[in-house]
Formats: sequence, C-alpha cells, structure tokens
Amino acid sequence: MNCPLQRNEGAELVLDYCAGRLEPGRAATFELHVAGCADCRQVVDAQRAVWNALDEYQAADISPDFDRKLW
Repeated sequence: MNCPLQRNEGAELVLDYCAGRLEPGRAATFELHVAGCADCRQVVDAQRAVWNALDEYQAADISPDFDRKLW
C-alpha cells in the first residue's frame, strides 16, 4: 500500500478507519500499513486520542436561567 498521507485520501481514510467504517479487507490492509509507517501510526494515534478525549469530556452544568442571561 502506498502511503495514503502522501495522497489526498489520507485524512478520510484515517477517519474512516478509526470510526470502524472501512470494510474488513481494507481495514486489514491499512492496519498492516500503519504497523510499518510511523507517519500514519502517528496520525491514527492522534485521531484516537482526540476521540478518547471527546468521549471523556464532561460538559459543565448550566444554570436554570442560562437562556435568560444569554438573551
């Protein structure tokens, strides 16, 4: 597999891979590529870190009169 980061499909491929949207054969091929490509591994790790941070994010409670204060 040529490095997708060197082509225009890199970001979309990484997002689809991390979201589990790639068909199994393509995901397996990409996993093999990531195992040997430090650049792709770094991007995949960074994307997973973002998604993990978003999963752990706890929104602050808003006050009952938030809308009134906003307007």
